[in-house]
Amino acid sequence: MSIRARLLTGLLLAFVAACAPRGQLAFDDSAAGTPHRIFVATTRDAQQPVGFGPGRAFGTRHALYEVTVPPGHTPGEIEWPRRNDAPRERFAVTDAARYDDPGQFLGDIATSTRDLPPARREAVVFVHGYNTNFAEALYRFAQIRHDFQLDGVPVLYSWPSAARATDYIYDRDSVLFARGGLVRLLDRLQQLPVERIVIVAHSLGGQLVMEALRQRALMEGTLWPKLDSVALVAPDIAVDVFRQQAHEIGELPDPFVIVTSQRDRILGLSGWLSSGRELGHIGDPRPIADLDVVLLDSSGAAVGPGPHHTTTWSSPAMIALSRGLRSSKEIALDRHTDASSLLPLQVVTSGGGVGLVVGGP
Repeated sequence: MSIRARLLTGLLLAFVAACAPRGQLAFDDSAAGTPHRIFVATTRDAQQPVGFGPGRAFGTRHALYEVTVPPGHTPGEIEWPRRNDAPRERFAVTDAARYDDPGQFLGDIATSTRDLPPARREAVVFVHGYNTNFAEALYRFAQIRHDFQLDGVPVLYSWPSAARATDYIYDRDSVLFARGGLVRLLDRLQQLPVERIVIVAHSLGGQLVMEALRQRALMEGTLWPKLDSVALVAPDIAVDVFRQQAHEIGELPDPFVIVTSQRDRILGLSGWLSSGRELGHIGDPRPIADLDVVLLDSSGAAVGPGPHHTTTWSSPAMIALSRGLRSSKEIALDRHTDASSLLPLQVVTSGGGVGLVVGGP
C-alpha cells in the first residue's frame, strides 16, 4: 500500500471514529435482565448526576454501579439505548452511588469478596483503552463480564481518555497521569481478603498497566503477591518499549497473556505513525520469545470490515474460547504441552514466548 493510501486509510478511520455516536449512560431502575455490580476507581473528573468526564482529576474517585444486561442480549454486542426502545432491549444503569470515603469503597469490595466461594475470591481489574468515554468503559466491562462469564469481584479502573480519535496525544499523557492511581488501587486490593488479583487491559490501557507494574517493581523490588495473572488485549505499546518495561519489572505474573491481531487497523496505523511495531499487531512471537509470556494471535477471529480493534470482546470465536477454558491458567499450562485440544487455538511455536493462533487451520 502506498504512503498516500495508508495515510488516507488512517484519516478515514479517525473520521469514522470521531463522527460515530458515543455511548451514554442510561439510568432506569426498572430495567430487566442480568445485573452486574461493578466497582469503579477513576482519575476522571466527576460529572452529574453520577458520571465521570474526560478531564483529569487529582486523587482517585470511587463509585459503585449496577449495570443490567438485557434478556435478548447478543454476545459480543453492547445494546445501547435508542429512542423509543423498551428497557428490556438495552443496557441500563439500575443503581449508582459515589463514595466519599475510600475506606467504605474497599469495605464493600471486601464484603462482596467474602460472599463468594473461596475458589472465586478474586478481584478482576479492567483497564480500558484509547478513545473511550466513561459510559463505554463501564458498559464494555459489563458486557465482558457477562459474555465471558468472569468470576470474582469486578473493579473498573477508568483513566481520563478524551474519547476523541483526534486526541491520541492527550490519551497518551493521561496514561502517565493515571499510573499512580492504578498502583494505589492495586496496593489497596492487596490488603483485602481476595485470594487473587487479575488484570485485563485493552489498547492504551496495556501501556498503563505496564507502567504501573514497572513503577511498583522499581519502588518495592517486587510486584503484588496476590497478582495472579495479566492479559493485555490489543496492547498499544511499541515492542521495544514493552521489552524494556518487562526487563525492569523482572519476573512477570504467570500467566502473562498478550492478545494480538495482524488485522487490527488502529494498531497498524499507530505503528506506522510511530515508525515502529506495536505489540498488539505482531503475529510472530520471536521478538518476545525470550520472555515468559503467552501470545494469542486472534487475527483469524476478525471477520468482515472494520478496524478490528475490539475483536476480542465481540468475536464469537473468542467468547467461545474463553468459555471453554476454566481460566487463563489453562492456557499457560498448555503452552508446555499441546494446545491442539483447545481449538480454535493452535500452537505456532514453543519456548519462553509461546505463540498460539486463534481460528487457525
